[in-house]
Amino acid sequence: DANPLYNKNVTGAPDVNYAREGTCKRMKLANSMLSTADLALVVVDAHRSPVTQNALFQAFLSRAEEQGLKGEKAREFALTYCSSAENFSDKDSKTWSIHSTGGAVDVYLLDQKSGKIVDLGEGQFDNPEERTHTKYYEYLNAKGELNKEQKGFLNARRVLFNVMNKVGFVNYGHECFHYSFNDPYY
Repeated sequence: DANPLYNKNVTGAPDVNYAREGTCKRMKLANSMLSTADLALVVVDAHRSPVTQNALFQAFLSRAEEQGLKGEKAREFALTYCSSAENFSDKDSKTWSIHSTGGAVDVYLLDQKSGKIVDLGEGQFDNPEERTHTKYYEYLNAKGELNKEQKGFLNARRVLFNVMNKVGFVNYGHECFHYSFNDPYY
């Protein structure tokens, strides 16, 4: 993965992805639907501890500052792509970050015939750019500005979005791969 945020060990990150039972049941339903097209879900990320979430948030904040954003603008940028667990309290669910609930998952499609991940066109996982936004290629399509490769990205995003939506997930519009079930974003 080319994303420098993930080219190192992230504090507290587990070696295995965990999610709540209801989240897992819905992903299994999605997989059964996708299997008819020789596709499957690949879970890149699910539950994150508050420590891990804060490490990622700080990395996004640093990236914003490297791009010349300061203060509240840098924080706003970081919060667009990564929730913060800075004020986490296990006694107050309003302070829980989305990934810390076990209801959020970052997923891709796997082409089961080739064994390759289907490219969604964001360049790299968790890329904090506009092209990672779920509807980015929809907007280009509406303008008639898609080339053949981009049409493939658009179609892959539509498949993922429609299947995940059908089984009860909602998508976070700034990330084409992020889906939530029964968490604070839901």
